[in-house]
Amino acid sequence: VESIRAWYTTVNQALKKLGYASIPWPQFQKDFGQGTQADIEKYMNGKEKPHRIEKLYESLFVKNIQWIKPNPGAGALLTRLRFEGIKTACVTNSNRRLARATLSHCGLRSALDCVVTGSDVPHHKPHPAMVLKALKELKARASETVMVGDSVFDAKAAKAARVPFIAFGKKLP
Repeated sequence: VESIRAWYTTVNQALKKLGYASIPWPQFQKDFGQGTQADIEKYMNGKEKPHRIEKLYESLFVKNIQWIKPNPGAGALLTRLRFEGIKTACVTNSNRRLARATLSHCGLRSALDCVVTGSDVPHHKPHPAMVLKALKELKARASETVMVGDSVFDAKAAKAARVPFIAFGKKLP
Protein backbone atom coordinates (compact mmCIF):
# COMPACT_ATOMS: atom_id res chain seq x y z
CA VAL A 1 0.00 0.00 0.00
CA GLU A 2 1.03 3.58 -0.48
CA SER A 3 0.97 5.00 3.04
CA ILE A 4 3.83 7.51 3.11
CA ARG A 5 1.58 10.61 3.03
CA ALA A 6 -0.57 9.29 5.88
CA TRP A 7 2.55 8.57 7.94
CA TYR A 8 4.15 11.91 7.06
CA THR A 9 1.05 13.71 8.29
CA THR A 10 0.78 11.50 11.39
CA VAL A 11 4.41 11.88 12.45
CA ASN A 12 4.39 15.64 11.96
CA GLN A 13 1.13 15.98 13.89
CA ALA A 14 2.69 13.97 16.73
CA LEU A 15 5.85 16.07 16.68
CA LYS A 16 3.82 19.29 16.80
CA LYS A 17 1.69 17.99 19.67
CA LEU A 18 4.85 17.12 21.63
CA GLY A 19 6.63 20.39 20.85
CA TYR A 20 9.25 19.09 18.41
CA ALA A 21 10.20 20.51 15.02
CA SER A 22 8.42 19.10 11.99
CA ILE A 23 10.23 16.87 9.52
CA PRO A 24 10.65 18.20 5.97
CA TRP A 25 9.19 15.99 3.23
CA PRO A 26 12.59 15.10 1.61
CA GLN A 27 13.97 13.94 4.96
CA PHE A 28 10.85 11.93 5.76
CA GLN A 29 11.03 10.20 2.39
CA LYS A 30 14.55 8.98 3.26
CA ASP A 31 13.53 7.83 6.73
CA PHE A 32 10.14 6.32 5.86
CA GLY A 33 9.75 2.80 7.23
CA GLN A 34 12.36 3.10 9.94
CA GLY A 35 10.01 2.30 12.84
CA THR A 36 8.93 4.06 16.00
CA GLN A 37 12.15 3.62 17.98
CA ALA A 38 14.17 5.19 15.17
CA ASP A 39 11.63 8.04 14.97
CA ILE A 40 12.13 8.65 18.68
CA GLU A 41 15.92 8.69 18.34
CA LYS A 42 16.02 10.82 15.21
CA TYR A 43 13.09 13.22 15.61
CA MET A 44 12.53 13.38 19.39
CA ASN A 45 16.11 13.38 20.68
CA GLY A 46 15.55 9.96 22.28
CA LYS A 47 13.37 11.55 24.96
CA GLU A 48 10.05 9.76 24.44
CA LYS A 49 8.82 6.31 25.46
CA PRO A 50 7.96 3.92 22.59
CA HIS A 51 4.61 2.92 24.11
CA ARG A 52 3.54 6.56 24.42
CA ILE A 53 4.52 7.35 20.81
CA GLU A 54 2.83 4.20 19.49
CA LYS A 55 -0.42 5.24 21.19
CA LEU A 56 -0.14 8.78 19.87
CA TYR A 57 0.63 7.56 16.34
CA GLU A 58 -2.32 5.17 16.51
CA SER A 59 -4.77 7.90 17.57
CA LEU A 60 -3.56 10.24 14.80
CA PHE A 61 -3.05 7.67 12.03
CA VAL A 62 -6.66 6.50 11.97
CA LYS A 63 -7.64 10.13 11.22
CA ASN A 64 -5.23 10.17 8.26
CA ILE A 65 -6.17 6.81 6.76
CA GLN A 66 -7.88 8.55 3.83
CA TRP A 67 -4.38 9.24 2.44
CA ILE A 68 -3.67 5.51 2.05
CA LYS A 69 -4.22 3.90 -1.30
CA PRO A 70 -3.57 0.35 -2.47
CA ASN A 71 -0.79 0.11 -5.02
CA PRO A 72 -2.30 -0.28 -8.48
CA GLY A 73 -2.84 -3.96 -9.23
CA ALA A 74 -2.06 -5.14 -5.70
CA GLY A 75 -5.47 -6.70 -5.10
CA ALA A 76 -5.50 -8.46 -8.46
CA LEU A 77 -1.96 -9.76 -7.95
CA LEU A 78 -2.70 -11.10 -4.46
CA THR A 79 -5.89 -12.75 -5.73
CA ARG A 80 -3.98 -14.38 -8.59
CA LEU A 81 -1.23 -15.62 -6.28
CA ARG A 82 -3.82 -17.16 -3.99
CA PHE A 83 -5.55 -18.80 -7.01
CA GLU A 84 -2.17 -20.28 -8.01
CA GLY A 85 -1.67 -21.65 -4.48
CA ILE A 86 1.13 -19.24 -3.62
CA LYS A 87 1.06 -18.03 -0.03
CA THR A 88 1.37 -14.33 0.74
CA ALA A 89 2.22 -12.24 3.78
CA CYS A 90 2.42 -8.62 4.82
CA VAL A 91 5.35 -7.65 7.03
CA THR A 92 4.99 -4.17 8.51
CA ASN A 93 6.53 -2.13 11.32
CA SER A 94 3.05 -0.78 12.07
CA ASN A 95 1.28 -2.23 15.09
CA ARG A 96 -1.43 -4.84 14.61
CA ARG A 97 -4.37 -2.44 14.92
CA LEU A 98 -2.98 -0.01 12.34
CA ALA A 99 -1.98 -2.81 9.98
CA ARG A 100 -5.48 -4.28 10.10
CA ALA A 101 -7.07 -0.86 9.58
CA THR A 102 -4.78 -0.13 6.63
CA LEU A 103 -5.27 -3.49 4.92
CA SER A 104 -9.03 -3.38 5.48
CA HIS A 105 -9.22 0.21 4.17
CA CYS A 106 -7.44 -0.95 0.99
CA GLY A 107 -9.48 -4.16 0.67
CA LEU A 108 -6.39 -6.37 0.90
CA ARG A 109 -6.66 -8.16 4.26
CA SER A 110 -8.60 -11.17 2.99
CA ALA A 111 -6.07 -11.73 0.19
CA LEU A 112 -3.22 -12.40 2.65
CA ASP A 113 -2.36 -15.65 4.41
CA CYS A 114 -0.31 -13.97 7.12
CA VAL A 115 0.26 -10.52 8.59
CA VAL A 116 3.28 -9.88 10.81
CA THR A 117 3.34 -6.53 12.58
CA GLY A 118 5.49 -4.54 14.94
CA SER A 119 3.28 -5.88 17.74
CA ASP A 120 4.34 -9.46 17.00
CA VAL A 121 8.12 -9.31 17.41
CA PRO A 122 10.57 -7.49 19.69
CA HIS A 123 12.60 -6.02 16.79
CA HIS A 124 11.32 -4.05 13.80
CA LYS A 125 12.76 -3.95 10.30
CA PRO A 126 15.58 -3.76 9.33
CA HIS A 127 16.02 -6.61 11.83
CA PRO A 128 15.02 -9.92 10.18
CA ALA A 129 12.65 -11.01 13.00
CA MET A 130 9.45 -10.08 11.14
CA VAL A 131 10.50 -11.81 7.93
CA LEU A 132 11.57 -14.91 9.84
CA LYS A 133 8.23 -15.00 11.69
CA ALA A 134 6.34 -14.76 8.39
CA LEU A 135 8.41 -17.62 6.95
CA LYS A 136 7.64 -19.74 10.01
CA GLU A 137 3.90 -18.97 9.90
CA LEU A 138 3.75 -19.75 6.19
CA LYS A 139 5.94 -22.85 6.62
CA ALA A 140 8.13 -21.47 3.85
CA ARG A 141 11.85 -21.62 3.13
CA ALA A 142 13.79 -18.41 2.58
CA SER A 143 15.29 -19.84 -0.61
CA GLU A 144 11.80 -20.43 -2.06
CA THR A 145 10.44 -17.04 -1.08
CA VAL A 146 10.68 -13.50 -2.38
CA MET A 147 10.06 -10.30 -0.44
CA VAL A 148 8.69 -7.27 -2.23
CA GLY A 149 9.18 -3.96 -0.46
CA ASP A 150 9.44 -0.22 -0.92
CA SER A 151 12.04 0.85 1.62
CA VAL A 152 15.69 0.32 2.40
CA PHE A 153 14.51 -1.15 5.72
CA ASP A 154 12.55 -3.83 3.82
CA ALA A 155 15.63 -4.61 1.72
CA LYS A 156 17.86 -4.90 4.80
CA ALA A 157 15.38 -7.15 6.61
CA ALA A 158 15.10 -9.44 3.59
CA LYS A 159 18.88 -9.63 3.22
CA ALA A 160 19.35 -10.40 6.92
CA ALA A 161 16.75 -13.20 6.63
CA ARG A 162 18.41 -14.45 3.41
CA VAL A 163 15.27 -13.88 1.38
CA PRO A 164 15.60 -12.56 -2.19
CA PHE A 165 14.25 -9.01 -2.45
CA ILE A 166 12.45 -7.05 -5.17
CA ALA A 167 12.24 -3.27 -4.78
CA PHE A 168 8.79 -1.96 -5.66
CA GLY A 169 7.90 1.54 -6.74
CA LYS A 170 11.28 3.21 -6.36
CA LYS A 171 14.98 2.70 -6.77
CA LEU A 172 16.64 1.76 -3.50
CA PRO A 173 20.34 2.20 -2.70
